[in-house]
Amino acid sequence: MKNTFDDVGDAIREDRPLREALAYRIRFGLEGLNFRNIDVPDPVPTGRQILDSAGLDRRGDYLLYALLVSGDFEDIRLDETVDLRGKGAERFIAFKSDRDFKFALNDRQMAWGHPELNGSVLYDLAEVLPEEAIFLEVRGGEDRLIEPHDKINLDAPGIERFITAPRPQKGYVIVVNAVEEGVPDKHVTFEQVVKLSHPNAPAEANVKFSMTYRNAASHPHAGELAEGGTVEVKKQGRFSMSRELFSLNADLAQLRTEGYFVRIQGNLLVMREVPYVDSQCRVRTGTLVSSLDLAGDRTRKPETHVIHWDGDFPCSATGAPLLCISHQSSNTDLGYGLTAKHSFSSKPNPDGYSDYYTKMATYATILAGPAAVLQPGISPRVIRGVDEDDGASVFNYLDTASSRVGLGALTSKLEGEVVGILGVGGTGGYILDLVAKTPVKEIRLFDDDEFLSHNAFRAPGAPSLEELRDAPKKVDYLKSIYERMHRGIKAHPVKVNAETLGLLDGLTFAFISMDAGEEKSVVIAKLEALGVPFIDVGMGLELSNGSLGGILRVTTSTPAKREHVHAGRISFAGGGAQDVYASNIQVADLNALNACLAVVKWKKLRGFYRDLENEHHSTYTTDGSLLLNGDQS
Repeated sequence: MKNTFDDVGDAIREDRPLREALAYRIRFGLEGLNFRNIDVPDPVPTGRQILDSAGLDRRGDYLLYALLVSGDFEDIRLDETVDLRGKGAERFIAFKSDRDFKFALNDRQMAWGHPELNGSVLYDLAEVLPEEAIFLEVRGGEDRLIEPHDKINLDAPGIERFITAPRPQKGYVIVVNAVEEGVPDKHVTFEQVVKLSHPNAPAEANVKFSMTYRNAASHPHAGELAEGGTVEVKKQGRFSMSRELFSLNADLAQLRTEGYFVRIQGNLLVMREVPYVDSQCRVRTGTLVSSLDLAGDRTRKPETHVIHWDGDFPCSATGAPLLCISHQSSNTDLGYGLTAKHSFSSKPNPDGYSDYYTKMATYATILAGPAAVLQPGISPRVIRGVDEDDGASVFNYLDTASSRVGLGALTSKLEGEVVGILGVGGTGGYILDLVAKTPVKEIRLFDDDEFLSHNAFRAPGAPSLEELRDAPKKVDYLKSIYERMHRGIKAHPVKVNAETLGLLDGLTFAFISMDAGEEKSVVIAKLEALGVPFIDVGMGLELSNGSLGGILRVTTSTPAKREHVHAGRISFAGGGAQDVYASNIQVADLNALNACLAVVKWKKLRGFYRDLENEHHSTYTTDGSLLLNGDQS
């Protein structure tokens, strides 16, 4: 009696002949290296029989290749036979194309059915070790390094041979203002760090940068780096740049010139080591903290005359409390590692303080005066240099919105996040708009599509006609806008699928706003394997009786609760002809609302917003503005 089937791959690995069977199992890939099992009825099938067994139309224009055990590709004409008994091939790849592109990979002959080839395919074919890389051989020049996320145009001149070689030393990774940057050599100059920290800074003669470093290889291991100086770095050497504020603003500069120990911490102006007298007539020191109002990188007149104080309540030289400046007394978390026990109110006139020098110096004088009576010579002017943490931010300018309303502590809960946004054409673009306004460490954008005219009416911003004519990649277009504000945005113009899943490594959270389909299923499986929480957004629209209605969906998945995702909350089936959202109807407002709901839920998970219900699935219906929650944990 014949076996139901025999596996060609098993026969090759077991070094045995094929057994007589009703069918013979091979591995089949369409348009790439994602293989599936198919059964062919004959041990010597024709190319068309293989296509038939794969469910493809044999009348179509297909190219078919056998991927041999040696690693070579062999052309299979559709009308010729393939002897599975002796060919040494269990994998076959088909392309719907009438032209192939041939190249060599480590002296093996390869072919591909499309002009565009992902670098990750080369890495898979070559079975590259972690310490190795793929290079394009360049005759008479330096071989070009190919990374897995690169795309190669096989139709371009000079694309003939790829080789495997040891991966080159990437140089050194240093941290500049909390952002990792690569430098080619261990000797780093002041000017290099300035360029990394402020790549778009104008060339103004009056702009001066203050720089400190730590964790250096050279001695001393920490200190100040002057203009024209050089320091030898090691892995994760850290550099902090002042954010130009003390050189661009006369009121801030005067504070330092006169010796006050001032710094900018987060988005707050901080004066340390201010002497005062406590209730026991002891001279002590405390810290003044003021919100900082800016127009870009220029200070404005302080909006409030109130100031925070981290220390005991100050007294006169006789120990009597200075009630004339009392405002509030409560422990307050200001964020950025700062706390306050009291706040003071001393308004010089109805218009308040004219600048930050006047405000900070006035309060310092009020507090330090009694201390100088008890300890002559003591002063808040301690002649301290630039503090190393000035300007350590992922933003190109300070977040004064959080500090002015006391949200610094909440905002800091979002620091350190590495957020992925998968799909940025509509809702994903609005998610980026909101996440870019938070201090997350890094934002990775994934989308391989171009930004075209219809996208302009679905996404945030207002592209010019010239920008649309260039047809930029969506991720590149959006990065060019939001990197003006946030320095941690990384653009990946690739389709996230089985070949590019490695780009998701290192994420701490993900927003998924991509179309339903097998690729979404693969992405979710990867995120679950990594233990990464994610939010998937969806939208279903219906055009009926001349008006549009729909439902927005926000589905959350965390390591503690994932079962609802696989119980039908997220669709993995692609849309069809009746999918109204797939057309060019403008739904910018719904995209924005869907993004807002998703980002609010993310902030709930991180403790920014209160979350008493802990829902993991929400829907919003436009008709009636109905919001429903489900899948509580």
